[in-house]
Amino acid sequence: MRHDNEQEHAVHDRQVAAVQSSVAQLPLRTGFAAEAVFEGAVKGAAIALMAISDASADDVAGMLENIAESFKSLDLPKMRVVQ
Repeated sequence: MRHDNEQEHAVHDRQVAAVQSSVAQLPLRTGFAAEAVFEGAVKGAAIALMAISDASADDVAGMLENIAESFKSLDLPKMRVVQ
């Protein structure tokens, strides 16, 4: 998935922030273990992505690898998986 202009990037970034905020609150709201929320969120997002787009399991794995790399630097505000 590629965004070609700043407006598309801005919409994407706002959507990511909203989902991120919702997921981050789940352990406190539900009492679920943070690890369970993390695993469920990742698996659910992968299923959703493959169901509504042409993304393959390999595509999703590649996105997860990009996310993992960006986590290593912990530059969270500037992380962007979609280019």
